[in-house]
Amino acid sequence: RYVQIDDAFQSGDGPPEGWLKWNDKFPSGMSGEVAMIQEAGFEPSIWLGTYFRDRSFVDAHPEDFMPGPDGRPWKGPWVDYQLDVT
Repeated sequence: RYVQIDDAFQSGDGPPEGWLKWNDKFPSGMSGEVAMIQEAGFEPSIWLGTYFRDRSFVDAHPEDFMPGPDGRPWKGPWVDYQLDVT
């Protein structure tokens, strides 16, 4: 029923500005991709990874990330710094 759009709209692991740039893998952009999925009879969906690898961004916005036992942004073994989406 759903087609997951993944790795089309991201440009790196940094600040949110990079989430809004559709990359060159999908030249028709978001609207073209959505139209193609709907024309095929499916509903588009997206995958979101709410983690960061850009340490300078994390350091500049520590309150936006899940805290560790010491109160500082916690760095996971593979997800790096997890955005606090609560």
